Amino acid sequence: MTSYDGPAAPPPARSLLPSPSGLDVVDLGCGQGDFVRWAHDRGATTVLGLDLAVDVLDRARALGEPEGTRFEQADLDQLRLGFASYDLAWCEGLAHRVADPLRLARVVGAGLRPHGLYAAVVPRTARAAVVEVVETARLVLDDVREVAPGRDAEPRVAVLARKPAPGSWPRSGRAGPPPHLA
Repeated sequence: MTSYDGPAAPPPARSLLPSPSGLDVVDLGCGQGDFVRWAHDRGATTVLGLDLAVDVLDRARALGEPEGTRFEQADLDQLRLGFASYDLAWCEGLAHRVADPLRLARVVGAGLRPHGLYAAVVPRTARAAVVEVVETARLVLDDVREVAPGRDAEPRVAVLARKPAPGSWPRSGRAGPPPHLA
């Protein structure tokens, strides 16, 4: 006898990411640093957590700032990242709430290395707008998938987009390393 418990629950957003082992990672809107510590514990080379709220950053530091991690104050509306400094940019719950989401996506794109991944987790209602923004910013859409709801139980999606390598902007389909580098 089999039972049917309904559709499978959507996966946690982090499960859609590649292993951060050996990667340089930035967390945009890091809060108390849960994702920073998650990426560090899985072997990220460096992890930078950025947040606007000083008190939240103080709590993040109090919870531990392992070697290779840093927490810094930053306003995502005024963000600047070093050119081609990161392999993975994580933005949970904020990509659609900044004053200029297109500017944020362009700054993130400039901060990513070729084939670097921008992962934005947003409410399902912001899906179309965020997809349009990452494509306008000349990032290549890799995947859009429903993920487990946040604390507020609102349905969410993960929008995953990659920075193409110079000269490899695809006419269609996914960006990725050339076959000999895959």
